[in-house]
Amino acid sequence: TNVPVAQTDHWRPFIERGDWTNTKIRVATWRCGLSGAQALFPDYNQGVVQFDQAQLAGREIGFATNFFRNKLRFNLLDLQPRDDLLIAGDNAILAANTGKEYVVYDEDGGNLTIDLSATRQTLKVEWYNPRSGETVPAGKIKGGKTHVFTSPTKGYDWVLHIFRK
Repeated sequence: TNVPVAQTDHWRPFIERGDWTNTKIRVATWRCGLSGAQALFPDYNQGVVQFDQAQLAGREIGFATNFFRNKLRFNLLDLQPRDDLLIAGDNAILAANTGKEYVVYDEDGGNLTIDLSATRQTLKVEWYNPRSGETVPAGKIKGGKTHVFTSPTKGYDWVLHIFRK
């Protein structure tokens, strides 16, 4: 991936080194959250501060924090990286509490194919917009097979949330 999930330096969008942007920091936030709850170090105090960009980033990091604290149905620490269940989905990462909850962050929207054969349960499906915090209900599905999901818009990042009630 062109956005690392961890590094030892701060992510500084207002200085040249690293070429960090709010979009890259939003992507890294979700990738870190789904790959083992790694630490983030966004630093909006270096260089010539653009307060509107810092405010936007704070909102978007807040949307991710809200998702991990309030939208998950089970414990964040029970989610394990499970890209092996992601059959198709460029620029996507999947974490699962297998049989109970699946979260996919898709960097560029579009179609995702996910293997849900580990459970025969009925699962609820929602899309979460990491840019606005909006949840878009997408119905229910029956596990036990592979399913194809299409994000509400293509070309924008989305979070697919599949869970048992």
